[in-house]
Amino acid sequence: MSRIQAQAAKLWQTLNAPETFSTYKSVFAVTWNILRELFLLLWLSLMWVPVLADRSISLGRSTRTWINSQKEGGGDRSAAEMGKAVQSALKQGFVSTVSQAKRQLGIPVVLPVESAPTTPENGVAQSKEPAEIS
Repeated sequence: MSRIQAQAAKLWQTLNAPETFSTYKSVFAVTWNILRELFLLLWLSLMWVPVLADRSISLGRSTRTWINSQKEGGGDRSAAEMGKAVQSALKQGFVSTVSQAKRQLGIPVVLPVESAPTTPENGVAQSKEPAEIS
């Protein structure tokens, strides 16, 4: 019986030691931070589902409209023009999706500017720099 009492006293001393409380306090703090960051990551990932669904529905509709216009137009456009139109639509959708993701994550968004230089009244060509939106 004395051996049980000695072991119980030893356990009680370990539980009441100041380092036990500080150790458990730091463990719970780190665990809480990990869980909070995990839930934030899951939330942001879940928010991508409607964005991607909206983009794919929009792309499907624009593709259907384009196909219908090609059927009705009878092939007035060349293959190069059609390729440029598809490339432009895909690029616009990609830029829009990336911009929205950056806004949600708090990253500054830089809008693409045309690559063609502008010519002011004095005839000297100047290139445009990307404009930053915060």
